[in-house]
Amino acid sequence: MKSGSSNYKKGYFMKRNLILKIVAGIASLVFLNSCMFFKSIQPFETGNISATARVLIAAQASEFKENILTKIVNGFEKEPVYIKVIDIQKLKKESAENFQAIVIINTCVAWRMSAAAADFIKKTKENQKYRVILFSTADDENWLPEKAGVDAVTSASRPEKSNQVANIIIKRIRMRIENHL
Repeated sequence: MKSGSSNYKKGYFMKRNLILKIVAGIASLVFLNSCMFFKSIQPFETGNISATARVLIAAQASEFKENILTKIVNGFEKEPVYIKVIDIQKLKKESAENFQAIVIINTCVAWRMSAAAADFIKKTKENQKYRVILFSTADDENWLPEKAGVDAVTSASRPEKSNQVANIIIKRIRMRIENHL
């Protein structure tokens, strides 16, 4: 009876291992598939790199956020302003000291700003945080990040709000630029 019991256990463990391998394979495929379709902001620069007025915009990708981003950039196209646009994940390589205004366009998830935004704000010196404008999309338009110490704007991702939000951000950028010139 012992040998039958040991064959049963062997078969059970082989089936279990096979099932675990299949599940792990499916999970890997799902993960790789989601990474392939993860959209990021294509970096670009506009304006004269030697301009005194310098703006950094770091954004997460979505149709609404990209619409806001485009409106902001277009709002300065006839002005002597250098604008650098990057994906929010590249924000860790930047310093607030190099720009008069930094706009971070992110999503509020679980009542928190993105980790990239939080890390950048945390590393920014207190006397430089006034340069940061944090725009978050959230279901609750009254949500504001706790203890961020930066200028914050929140909106739901509704297309009819894009002009209003972009204009608010443009005004706040101009205030920072004017204070530096």
